[in-house]
Amino acid sequence: MKQPLIINVSQQMSWPRRFLTWTATAALWIVWLMLWGPIWHQLHGILQQGQHLRPVLHLMENMSPVSLPHAFFALLGTASTLLLWTFLPGRIRTYHHGVEILSDYARHFQLDEARIEQARQAQVVVVHHDDHGHIIDLEVIR
Repeated sequence: MKQPLIINVSQQMSWPRRFLTWTATAALWIVWLMLWGPIWHQLHGILQQGQHLRPVLHLMENMSPVSLPHAFFALLGTASTLLLWTFLPGRIRTYHHGVEILSDYARHFQLDEARIEQARQAQVVVVHHDDHGHIIDLEVIR
């Protein structure tokens, strides 16, 4: 697989906008790591005392207002809900746009192929319709 899975369009952005996105990303990562700071501080203190498993589990249970089993079931429920979400049927297209060629358009609108080609190349085209809204003529304005 030669193409990467991550879409990177940073080369298409202007330099100030690219700098802003990089700065915002770095700031959000720093804030996220700072949120984990108190937990790492508590774990470091417990591990320095030489006590390992029981205090760590006690810390994990008393760290949040939600108990550890409830947090585990919430995580499991969220993951399984997202997994089931992927199996839901998506929107089904009921039509298919076929590739039309110039002769098909000319036959459908009963126009000359050269007129349609001129209209495609022109910058300004006036389209004339009949009373029912059907195209009857193309006028190229130069």
